[in-house]
Amino acid sequence: MDFDKILFFLLLVGTIFGVILTSADFYIYQFYEGFRFWPNSLLMRIHNGIFLDFLRKSGRLLKLEEKDQLTLAQENEKSKLLYDLRENPYLPEKQFIMGRYPSRPTRLGNVMAEYESYSKKQYGMNMSMFWHQLWLIVPNDVRDFLDLKAAISDFLIYTSFIFLIFAPLFGFSIAYKVYSMRSTLSMPHPIALSALILILIFIVSLICSYILYRLAVNAIKIYGNSVKALFDIYRFDLAEKLGIEIKLVPGQEDMEKWQNLGYFFLDYERSDEKQFPNEIPIEKRKRNQGINSP
Repeated sequence: MDFDKILFFLLLVGTIFGVILTSADFYIYQFYEGFRFWPNSLLMRIHNGIFLDFLRKSGRLLKLEEKDQLTLAQENEKSKLLYDLRENPYLPEKQFIMGRYPSRPTRLGNVMAEYESYSKKQYGMNMSMFWHQLWLIVPNDVRDFLDLKAAISDFLIYTSFIFLIFAPLFGFSIAYKVYSMRSTLSMPHPIALSALILILIFIVSLICSYILYRLAVNAIKIYGNSVKALFDIYRFDLAEKLGIEIKLVPGQEDMEKWQNLGYFFLDYERSDEKQFPNEIPIEKRKRNQGINSP
C-alpha cells in the first residue's frame, strides 16, 4: 500500500511539474537565449566568450583560405569552421567574415536568431507574419517531421533545465537526510559527508545540464535548417494561395510584395498606404492619436 501511495504521489508530482514546465516553455527558451534571468555581468562574460570564439574561428578560416593547397585534415577543419560560423545571424552591416555576427549573448540564441531571420533577409518574408499561413499549406508528413524535430529540441532543453534547477535541490535533500540521520550512522564526519554528496550531485547535475544544452543546440540547428527549407520550397505555394507572383531568385520587387502583405496581415495596411509610422502623413497620425486638426 505504501508503494502505491508513493507511485501515485510521483505520478501526480510529475504531471503537475510537466504542466508547469510546458507552460513556462517561452521563459525557459528565453533564459537559454540570454534574454531573461541572467545577471548582466555574467551575461556580458558569456557574450564576450562567444564573440572571442567567433573571432578565433574567423581568423583560423582566413588563414586556411590563404593556403594554395589544403590537406584532407585542413579541408575537414575548414568545413567544420564554415558550419560553425554559419550558425550566427546574417548581419552584413557588421562587416565580419561571411556577413555573420554573434548578436545574441548565448550560442542557442544565435542559432535561433539565424534561422528566425532567414526568411526576411532572403525573401522579405517576416517569419512571425507568415509562419501560420505557411504551416497550413504544407503536407501533413512535413508537419509531422517538423513536429518531431521540435519535440526533440524541447525535450533536450527541458531536461537540461531540470538538471540545472532541480538536481542541486535533490542533492541538498540527500545531504540533509544523511546529516539528520547522523546519530544512527556510524560515520565520524556526517557533516563532511553531507557536504561532499551535495557538491558531487551539484557538479554532476551541472555537467549533465551542459551536455544536454549542447545536444539541444545541435538539435535546434537541424530544426532551423528544416524551417529555412520550408520557406525555400513552399513560399511558391503560399504566393499562389495569396495571389501574388514571385520569381525563383527574389529581387527587390518580390521582397516588397511580401513586406506589403505582411503589413496588411499585421496592421491592416493596404499596399497604397505607407508602411512605417514615421512615413504616415501628419494628418493621419493626428487622427490615429485622437487629435483634431486646427
